[in-house]
Amino acid sequence: MSLRLLAHLFKRCLSRKTSHIRVAMKWPDFLLFASDATLTGIWAGLLLLVALFSMWAEHRRHRRKSIDQVGWFPWTKVFFICTLLGVTLMTMAIKGWVSPPG
Repeated sequence: MSLRLLAHLFKRCLSRKTSHIRVAMKWPDFLLFASDATLTGIWAGLLLLVALFSMWAEHRRHRRKSIDQVGWFPWTKVFFICTLLGVTLMTMAIKGWVSPPG
C-alpha cells in the first residue's frame, strides 16, 4: 500500500459519521444519581470482595497438596492493600452517609 492510499483511507474514515460505532451506554439511575458517599461505598465493597478472594487464594495456596508447586502471585500483599483501601473507603462512605447534607 502506498502512503497516498493510506492517507486517503484515513481521511475517509474520519470524514464518515461514526454514530453507528458509538454505542450510548445506559447507566442505571442509581449509579447516575448516586452521591459521592454511595460511589465510595461501592468501590469499597468491590475492594473488600477482592480482599476476600485473595484471602481464599492464599488459604488455598497454603493447603496445596504438592509442596513443590509454589505459587508466584503475592496474595498476601493484595489482601492487605485491598483491605486497607476498602476499610478506609468504607469509613469515608459511612461518614458521608451519616453526616447531614450541606
